[in-house]
Amino acid sequence: GTAWTDENGRYRLEGLRSTDAAGNAIADYQVTVDAFTRYLEDGASIRYRQSVKSGKRVGDVVDFILARASEASGDAIAGTVSNPGALGGDYVAVDIFRGVDGAAVFEQHLLLDDYNGFRFTDLISGATYYLGFGAYVGEVETATSYQWAGECAGCGHDIGFADTAEHQPPAGVRTYSPGVVPFQFQFDTSLRRAIPNGLSGPGPVTRLAPRSTVLNLARTPSEAVSSAPRMTVTWQPTAAGAEEKYYFLFNKKADYQINKRNAPTPASTARVSTSGDLSGDSVTWYFHVAAEDDRGRIGQTSSLTFAVDTVAPRNIQIRASRSAAAVGSGVIQLELGATGATEMYISNTGFGEGGQWEKFAANRQWTLPAGGPDTATVYVQFRDAARNAAGAVVTVSRAGLPTLSDAVAILRVACGIQTADDMQRLDVTGDGVVGLADAMVILQNIAGLRQ
Repeated sequence: GTAWTDENGRYRLEGLRSTDAAGNAIADYQVTVDAFTRYLEDGASIRYRQSVKSGKRVGDVVDFILARASEASGDAIAGTVSNPGALGGDYVAVDIFRGVDGAAVFEQHLLLDDYNGFRFTDLISGATYYLGFGAYVGEVETATSYQWAGECAGCGHDIGFADTAEHQPPAGVRTYSPGVVPFQFQFDTSLRRAIPNGLSGPGPVTRLAPRSTVLNLARTPSEAVSSAPRMTVTWQPTAAGAEEKYYFLFNKKADYQINKRNAPTPASTARVSTSGDLSGDSVTWYFHVAAEDDRGRIGQTSSLTFAVDTVAPRNIQIRASRSAAAVGSGVIQLELGATGATEMYISNTGFGEGGQWEKFAANRQWTLPAGGPDTATVYVQFRDAARNAAGAVVTVSRAGLPTLSDAVAILRVACGIQTADDMQRLDVTGDGVVGLADAMVILQNIAGLRQ
């Protein structure tokens, strides 16, 4: 939803859902404030930075204190890296830290563009910033070097300073302010292996699990199969826990590792995520999440595997036949087929009526009800592991089904009374002899005592 503030800066978002389709409370709303330029009486203007708060639910009061941005002509810190490949990395990420009470607090990171440049915008006017440059290798993101930008006297460019164990700016590095003239940074190649322990990020998040009410369906030993097109996942903080944010996403890659190169921005403080529409036919999905600490270090990626199946069994085929031995009886042979089916439900009265779910079988003997019109209808439903169901019907002719007159004719023959009728068609037991056993089967079928 979207709302405008009133003259006092108050706003109210209406029409939001408090629970999802499964009845779980939605606690991952993200509220974003985009403040328009404020024009003063003297013609000057004030711009404010975008502000975001996440992990909210319906009923929360979300207050914002907007930070003033720099003037439009000087709200950036920009530059280029002259030797991005000098340390053998696959890519370079630039971190920007804001100086707060003598410490460097991580704000965000950028990758170099096609021209080896970077540009941080929408910064706080009057604030000071530090810049860190990391050269990384591989999906797990191993750094070949991490260096802080500082002055190089007489070099014509800024140079890298070795990182500290606390992943804080070392002595002598330079601070930057919004509006600085774009500068050039160069890695110090003598610091190729200068990687202190401080560069290690937080560990994996804990208790990563789907909400049981969302996946309250059939499960395999290693994954859940759900017919719900949306998945909700929750998790707990890492062992470090303090001041963490999280990068997370759903995709189809089993071994996906979140790093600075592919991190889905922005990071969020929420510890719950609901997917978009994941509809598919037995499609395996993965949820990945990694923590980012207050120094910009991304920790280990934790993943959850699950399967989504929102498609009912298809390519349904039903064929009814009667064997020579069964002609004259109500017994028919059903030949069944349905892609993805694991269960079936057969009925003479309607879908889901008068029967029960049973394991799918390609062939099933079935008995039609006695009496009724010239044709009988058999209803068949098919269901998959996620309990998606689809059904179809087959119509069977009653021609040749035994009648009460046929049972009487058998009894007459058994008593020695001759008849010109074709009695062999009444061999419903299939033993080659028409007798009292056949009359008994016919009478039971007429009475509805046989299935």
